[in-house]
Amino acid sequence: MALKRIAISLLICTLTPMASYAEPPPKGWKAASLVYVLATGADIYTTDKALNTGLAREMNPLLGSDPSDRRLYARGAAISGGVYLYLNHLRKSRPRAAQGFLWAFAGLHLLAAGHKHRLRGQLEGTDLGPQTH
Repeated sequence: MALKRIAISLLICTLTPMASYAEPPPKGWKAASLVYVLATGADIYTTDKALNTGLAREMNPLLGSDPSDRRLYARGAAISGGVYLYLNHLRKSRPRAAQGFLWAFAGLHLLAAGHKHRLRGQLEGTDLGPQTH
């Protein structure tokens, strides 16, 4: 259910600005946007899973050290949506720079998601991981 909320929020943030411009987006913008949305969703999802182990804490001061699921998803989508809206605005005057930043942010989200996924796997494989009886 929460993953569905993320996807819907990010999709709205992504598609709304594209419909508002008369000129078509630069080549590769749609692909970069899609990768950014998916990477952001993966980052938020893996953050949620890592926090649910009880052994991790959020480092983003905008989210708080132990945000509720609702706060994590809402603020994560809002922050990422804001970044996307700004970059979409920037593409009017500096399309190559905006697209470069979009790819860079997507890469950072993917790195963060991969790190949290790996960390969660390591924690679950130790005595420190969640106990199921």
